[in-house]
Amino acid sequence: CLLSDGASDQTLEAVIIGLNRMANEPSVRGTMIQQGVLSKLIKIEKEEKNPSELRKKILRNIRHCIGKLLVTTNPGLLTSAQRMGAIKPLIQL
Repeated sequence: CLLSDGASDQTLEAVIIGLNRMANEPSVRGTMIQQGVLSKLIKIEKEEKNPSELRKKILRNIRHCIGKLLVTTNPGLLTSAQRMGAIKPLIQL
């Protein structure tokens, strides 16, 4: 996915805002997780080391999106990497 590979901060922000809005609808959360959204959000969040102010805003939106995706998801259906990877972003909310 090109989200973290060369996308501008503005593009990344727009995509994350769109994903956040989609995650507001409980009926699509499972599909979003199946399509790899959760894993990609965890990966982007994990790779960020010294974020700028815009990146901090993006990271906050990523963490909120992870929370929205997981609030109605049975943790038993997630991979161990997804379960473990989601802990830090949720704690940092």
